[in-house]
Amino acid sequence: MTQEITRTERSTPTRQFTVLLSPTRRGARLARLFATAHLGDWGFPRSRPRTCRARGRADGLLLVLEMRGIAVSDEFREKITSCNDPQLLHQWLNRATTAATAEGVFAWE
Repeated sequence: MTQEITRTERSTPTRQFTVLLSPTRRGARLARLFATAHLGDWGFPRSRPRTCRARGRADGLLLVLEMRGIAVSDEFREKITSCNDPQLLHQWLNRATTAATAEGVFAWE
């Protein structure tokens, strides 16, 4: 039995972006700026760094609570994931390292 393999054209073109940068803070900053600029030029939505930082801290907070075996209700999960303030999420993350319950993370709210 013989099978024929045919190639199909991709629906979207492949795009490449290459730049060599130093492995320093400045290089990392330039990489983020270049990537954001090129993704925007290619039609991808641009997300603000503050929103990305908040999303990362929310994920970290949920992970810490999960690893410590602390149950998180849907109400608290929604409160965490809908927060866009990196500083507030950082405070919650600090509290999550010592809190006995999820309510303890938000005790001062």
